[in-house]
Amino acid sequence: MSKSEENHSLSKLLFELSSPDRTSLLNALRSSSLKLSQLAQKSSATVQETSRHLERLSPTGLVVKNSEGEYVITSVGRLCLDQLESLNFVVHYRDYLSGHDLSFLPEKFIHRLGELTKSDYAATVTEVLHHTEAVLEGAREYVLLMADQALIPTYSTGVSFVRNSGVIWKSIIPRSVFSSLPALDIVPENTEIRFLDDPKVAIAMNEKLAGVSFSDLKGRLDMSAGFKGTDKAFHDWCYELFLHYWESSRIDRETPLRTF
Repeated sequence: MSKSEENHSLSKLLFELSSPDRTSLLNALRSSSLKLSQLAQKSSATVQETSRHLERLSPTGLVVKNSEGEYVITSVGRLCLDQLESLNFVVHYRDYLSGHDLSFLPEKFIHRLGELTKSDYAATVTEVLHHTEAVLEGAREYVLLMADQALIPTYSTGVSFVRNSGVIWKSIIPRSVFSSLPALDIVPENTEIRFLDDPKVAIAMNEKLAGVSFSDLKGRLDMSAGFKGTDKAFHDWCYELFLHYWESSRIDRETPLRTF
């Protein structure tokens, strides 16, 4: 296939997927195969309208009709829907993303941006701070924190949630920030801190709630806005991103932590 033929084929596919009615049909087929009448009921369209949409989708290889007369989404159809989720996220939050740089993220996380579609947008510093407090107060198993500032609960904060027993605390911060902490500060038990020189993403999460903020176009971490939520796919995305940086960050075994 020539380059022009490839471009034509992609344009045709994108044109068919640009219809909300057709993407709605594909989403309806994600969980199970359905007959024409069942698809029409799910989409609140007439049988004739649904049939016309399916006639457009079938030549693209996104759906097929099986021997029982049911329509089935193909593996190509599933892949296209997954990619559309990422595009939907970019389009929906284009105002935010036009002022922030996500290019530093590992490629596999950029390809999975669609997993952020079910998160909630935290549009203010207050919302971001409230989210961080909710993460710390609601943790029963673990807290994962990453930022360019000291998001480390210490005794001097005077907040009761730092006394939660049995909670594992993991923080990633710049070495310079850790060095500037008051010498008398002590941290909760089960705390481990690692160092990353220039974090360009902030993460605050526990076993149920996750949140993430990104850098602006000048590479400065912007915690005045971000994304938060409890959706499993979004939580998994944040968790795996934190682990990526945790595994590549430095351990300082020469600085013992004082715990209580």
